[in-house]
Amino acid sequence: MNILIVCQHFWPENFRVNDICRDFIAAGHKVDVLCGMPNYPRGKYFKGYNYFRPRRENYHGADVFRVGEIPQNKKFGALSIILNYYFFPFASIFSLPRLLRRKHDVVFLYSLTPIFMSWPGLVLAKLKKIPSVMYVLDYWPDSLFSVVKIKNKLFRSHYRRVSRRLYRRADYIITPSDGMRHRFIDDYAIAPERLTFIPQSCDAAYETVVRDSELHRIYDGRFNFVFAGNIGPAQALHVLVDAVARVAAQLAEPAFRFIIVGDGMSKQAILAAVREKSMEEYFDFIGFQPLTEIQKYHELADALFVSLSNEPLFDIMIPAKVQSYMAAGKPILAALNGEGAEVIRQSDSGLTCQAMSAEDLAQVIMDFIHIPKSRLLEMGKNASDFYKIYYKSDIISARINQFLTNID
Repeated sequence: MNILIVCQHFWPENFRVNDICRDFIAAGHKVDVLCGMPNYPRGKYFKGYNYFRPRRENYHGADVFRVGEIPQNKKFGALSIILNYYFFPFASIFSLPRLLRRKHDVVFLYSLTPIFMSWPGLVLAKLKKIPSVMYVLDYWPDSLFSVVKIKNKLFRSHYRRVSRRLYRRADYIITPSDGMRHRFIDDYAIAPERLTFIPQSCDAAYETVVRDSELHRIYDGRFNFVFAGNIGPAQALHVLVDAVARVAAQLAEPAFRFIIVGDGMSKQAILAAVREKSMEEYFDFIGFQPLTEIQKYHELADALFVSLSNEPLFDIMIPAKVQSYMAAGKPILAALNGEGAEVIRQSDSGLTCQAMSAEDLAQVIMDFIHIPKSRLLEMGKNASDFYKIYYKSDIISARINQFLTNID
């Protein structure tokens, strides 16, 4: 089978679509990729890339076609976000002729934010008269509204109309949670037979944890919670700062710390909140790290932390961090509602609390630092076992591959 993958984000950016691409090739398929220039999450082109080049690359046997992309630069605020959202589909127009000349049997749309990144793939599928399959990781426009508080009714209506139009143009939609599948039926009247639930996985490299003696020399002596990933409004880390302050007030001396590995639009605000509450002794901000370094911080952790705000949308989502944390075989502290929290409870892989509740989170932090070592090891093993059964990369890729090959 000849598969065209369309996603604004692709290697060397760290997204699950990279794994899916490699697995398609391993299954014997020929793969082309249409994507942008790598710049996420820091809003700067990766080393060796700029707006103009390289336009053509090879990734494990896949032919990669890149188009110009305007990075999201924090200095330029909303204008930068708007340009980033709309420029990729616009620039993709100039790649359509050469992709039309290539043979494809199906277009696989890996749909993140923004929904507009799927437009060129839908156009190509229609022109080629081949099926399109959209794997929706960010449910639009609710994902946008959960991060950017857009109150203007005209803008909200515009984004909802565009999302409806693009989703309904896809021949098939794969959702990473059953709750999202039901939302497509209720919100967009998508026929149930066009919807399939296949959960997310993560890069198989997360299954490997790497011990770093220097990190242990620096951090051993306290209970280490590690958060790894994007620091944005959706993660609501300001609630964590408040919760830590509550716990610190009950302790005679620091017994734990939160190591924050990552970057994002809310990082400076979180740093300011830490300073305001004089909690510097309880936090260490590491910044963006490649996956090879994240493996070391996962190994260092006594527990891994994940949180989301209490937006209704997040009740039907399982954060991708959950899969990568489970793959690492570590206990999980989850400040989540809905399906994400239910997975932690079902797998007995950690403790959960209500999203956006500093009081509840403070209590769970206190509970965690008093859990016996044997119980922590048990939680970590439960996480790893659950991952191997339900989320392991090759299992999920096999399900996606089977779905594509069974399309009429």
